[in-house]
Amino acid sequence: MKNLIKNLISGFLSIFIFLAPKNRAVILMYHSVGRNEIPSTVSPKNFAKQMAYLKEKQYQVISLANLADILEKKQPWPTKAVVLSFDDGYADNFIFAWPILWQYNFPATIFLTAGTIGGEKIKKTGERLPMLAWPEIEKMQKSGLVDFQPHTQSHPRLSEISQAEAQKEITESQAVIKEHLGGEAQFFAYPYGVYNQSIIDILKANGFIAALTVSRGLVKQESQLFELPRMAVSLKTSLAQFKSKLNFGF
Repeated sequence: MKNLIKNLISGFLSIFIFLAPKNRAVILMYHSVGRNEIPSTVSPKNFAKQMAYLKEKQYQVISLANLADILEKKQPWPTKAVVLSFDDGYADNFIFAWPILWQYNFPATIFLTAGTIGGEKIKKTGERLPMLAWPEIEKMQKSGLVDFQPHTQSHPRLSEISQAEAQKEITESQAVIKEHLGGEAQFFAYPYGVYNQSIIDILKANGFIAALTVSRGLVKQESQLFELPRMAVSLKTSLAQFKSKLNFGF
């Protein structure tokens, strides 16, 4: 029933798409793109439809670094800007999402839980999902399309552990990515969207320039770089709901 109501509202909003706010961007948040029934997963079929829609309707899929520059330097906004982000680093991102990103030349950022690289993650459902390994990560990174950034070592709720533990989780995951991929690891996604000012201070002190939350909404010029909202795309996200997320942050 709840999903039906969302579909009805989304369908209604699509009639008034011309009222969508200007000078904004949407950051889409994905996790697994695979054939499982985990709520945060998107099926390969639906992911393909969503990316085809972005291409067909001429959304400008830009990198997270590009969006950060726009906000920091107050640059002109691209029309219908979209940023693609993936949390945790599931192996199915390489198997199913990567070929479609390559097909459309869409940039994306994958936030890696560094301690699970090459291993697996046990979900609340009991399912075991394999995680990306370094050869897959390196292949995507070398393409220039996919950027990899830290998502801590073990995916804790950062504001619920000591500040010393939080700093270790952040800096060690940052160091792992720098060591294997080179360059700078300057973007971060808060596990579970949990953070506080102390966590932001740790990020700033270690050279990060922006961080992503799980709070819903569109990114606007007044958005704070360390509290950027995202729109989650999940198993039950219909195409109508996908459209309303893009245009209204609903």
